[in-house]
Amino acid sequence: MSADLLKDWSTELVRLIDEDKSDAAAGDDFAKGRKFGLGEALSLLQQEARAFGIDAASIGLPPEDGMTIALKA
Repeated sequence: MSADLLKDWSTELVRLIDEDKSDAAAGDDFAKGRKFGLGEALSLLQQEARAFGIDAASIGLPPEDGMTIALKA
């Protein structure tokens, strides 16, 4: 597997999770729980990127922690 393919895959995955998290902000309890779970997924991706020395921005991860983002209204 090429490095470019892996980078494209991870960037798209992050984009889809972030997009789903934004869509989940609808307001009912299920949507709020979904937003929280997707924020946790982004947070884990950020932690792993740091652990592996990957620049989070290079794969589309936001600079702010995923859980912090999820907890915002």
